[in-house]
Amino acid sequence: WLAGLAAIGVVVGGLIVGYALVVMEPNLPSLDALIDYRPKVPLRVYTSDHVLIGEFGEERRSLVRFQDIPDQMKKAVLAIEDYRFYDHGGVDFIGILRAGVS
Repeated sequence: WLAGLAAIGVVVGGLIVGYALVVMEPNLPSLDALIDYRPKVPLRVYTSDHVLIGEFGEERRSLVRFQDIPDQMKKAVLAIEDYRFYDHGGVDFIGILRAGVS
């Protein structure tokens, strides 16, 4: 009895996941677009002695290596985004379930 109920739960869960993938697939970006990430960088204007005098563009970004980000900033982002980040293996099933219920 319990095994049959578990099998039905697995089948229903698989159908829900399959349906969600079929519905969302047209809206997902291609894998090439995700792999070939090129952030927008502004046009920077310098003087002849290499002093920055202006930046032009929609977004002003500076690329920073992960090890150059202060530890407190990393912890702040994790506290906001996923406070259980170190407790799961990359996918927070409890968080997904909580989002689905709400």
